[in-house]
Amino acid sequence: MAKKIFISYSDKDKGKMRSLEKLIKNQNFLQAIIVADNRSKLELLSTKVKNGIEACDYFIPILTNKSINTQWINQEIGYAIALKKEIYPIVQGQVMNKLRGFIHKQLDLSYSYQGNLLSPHSEASKFRSKAKVLIDDILIENEKKPKDVTLDSLFPGTWESEYVLKGVKSIEKDIQIRDNEFYVSDVRWFDIRDIHINLTKGTIKFKKEGLGNDHRQVFNELNILELGKRYKGTEFDKESNLIDITYYRVS
Repeated sequence: MAKKIFISYSDKDKGKMRSLEKLIKNQNFLQAIIVADNRSKLELLSTKVKNGIEACDYFIPILTNKSINTQWINQEIGYAIALKKEIYPIVQGQVMNKLRGFIHKQLDLSYSYQGNLLSPHSEASKFRSKAKVLIDDILIENEKKPKDVTLDSLFPGTWESEYVLKGVKSIEKDIQIRDNEFYVSDVRWFDIRDIHINLTKGTIKFKKEGLGNDHRQVFNELNILELGKRYKGTEFDKESNLIDITYYRVS
C-alpha cells in the first residue's frame, strides 16, 4: 500500500511544492496529498486540510522566508503533531534562527538548503536536491529501493569515513557525493567513475579519480551494512595500497 505524504506550503512556494510532488510521483510506493488539488465541492477548506493530515503517513512542511509566518502552515504543523504524524520539514537555511513553536533550530533539521535571492534557478536546484534526499530516506526507511538507484541516492546527505592505513586509524569528515563527484567540506576532490551497484548482492563498487594534476585512481569495494546509512569494505590504488574503510552517514 502506498505511503501518503501531506505537503504543507505557502502559495508563494508553489514551485517548490510542485518540485517535491514530482519526486513523490516518480515513486510507485508514494502518494502526495495536496489540498489545493482536491476539487471536492461543498467541503470547507479546513475540513479538507484535517482529512488530508489525518490520512497521511508523513507530513512535510516547506519552511521558507515566505512561509514561516503563515497561519495555515503553523496550524497544520500543530495538528500533525497532535496526531503524532511523522514530520520531516524542509527548511531554508536563512530562516533557521527565526523558527518558533513546534519546529525550531534545536531540533535535528537534516533537510535544510540555502536560499538564493539572486539566483532562483540555483535555489530551486538546491531545494530539489535536498527534497530528493528526503524522499530517498522515506523509501529506505520502508525498505524500498529508489526507482532510479544512483550512487547519489545511496549516499544521501553528509557522511564520514573511518579507515585504517598502516595500523593508524583516521576519520575523514563532511563527505558528500553529488552528481558522481566526491566532496570534502564542500570542496570537490574526485570525480567518480566505473560505478557498479548490486543491491541483490549488497555491494557497491566505484573508482575515484583525482582532478587536474592529481592523477590518483582509488577503487572502493563496499558491502552494504545498512542501506543509506553504513557501508564497509576496502579502498585501494594501482600500487595495491589496501585499507579497510567504513562510510557512515552523519546527517
